[in-house]
Amino acid sequence: MNMFTKLHHHLLIFNTVVTSVILCFSFTLIYFVTNQTAINRPLTGVVSETVREQINRERRAAQASLLQTLIISGLITESGLIVFSYFWLKDVLQPVEHAYTSQKIFIANASHEIKTPLAAIEANLEAADIQDNHWIDNINREIQSLKKLDQQLLTLSRADELDLSGAREEVDVKKLLETIVKSFESRLQSQNLTLSCKFPAKTIKASLVKADFEQILAILLDNAIKYGKSFVTITLKSNHIQVTNDGATIDPQDAERIFERFYQADKAASGTGLGLAIAKTLAHKNKWQLKVNAGKTTAFILEW
Repeated sequence: MNMFTKLHHHLLIFNTVVTSVILCFSFTLIYFVTNQTAINRPLTGVVSETVREQINRERRAAQASLLQTLIISGLITESGLIVFSYFWLKDVLQPVEHAYTSQKIFIANASHEIKTPLAAIEANLEAADIQDNHWIDNINREIQSLKKLDQQLLTLSRADELDLSGAREEVDVKKLLETIVKSFESRLQSQNLTLSCKFPAKTIKASLVKADFEQILAILLDNAIKYGKSFVTITLKSNHIQVTNDGATIDPQDAERIFERFYQADKAASGTGLGLAIAKTLAHKNKWQLKVNAGKTTAFILEW
């Protein structure tokens, strides 16, 4: 079941609940007003007990008939609205789904088209065997940037299609985080950043999709190092990780859009603006929470 099928079902359920409440309220009001009018209507003239009882029986029968009519009318109306809503919502969502699918196909195709010439350029550079040429170093650096972009595009195009069934495993979060941090030690040193790891003494384990978890943490740490000025702090607790840096503050309007694809709060910064979008997509897929707190420092919090 894809995301648009789920959205269709959720909207249909919401519409059904709302219309059911409105119909119940309306029909209850009709029944109450009708009954009150009939009960309060006085019997004119001299009426014997037998006739009075007969009239009361007829009133009760009319009330029962009215109730039955309202229930049947409500069920028929609700059924009609459900059928109408089903096809109407499907028709409304179809253009959006088509546009989304087209975007995914474009990203996947673009990724494929980028990969082929990059591989050819890289192979030719290796074959050229040119030594001590800074121009070649520049080309290689740009090739690596394009390869990273290609991988990011591919990750985004597949994010909604990955099957999580059977992919979860028991992970030692503390140990995994220590391993990831080690891979960033050289970058921390080269940028003169002080790393502070606030890990609990006890072992913290969780049932997670390890590859997705690793990728999100790597993105958050990479982002913290990229924008940090003097320090990066990683705080681990029982159900969340917080990655903090003292980089440039984020405006509230930027904080609302920072997880959008290709959006960059710092327009002068290098990069594609895809890293945090990928992290958010993977977190959403796993039903984790990823949020940002921006103030004097910038903190990204991943909860699972």
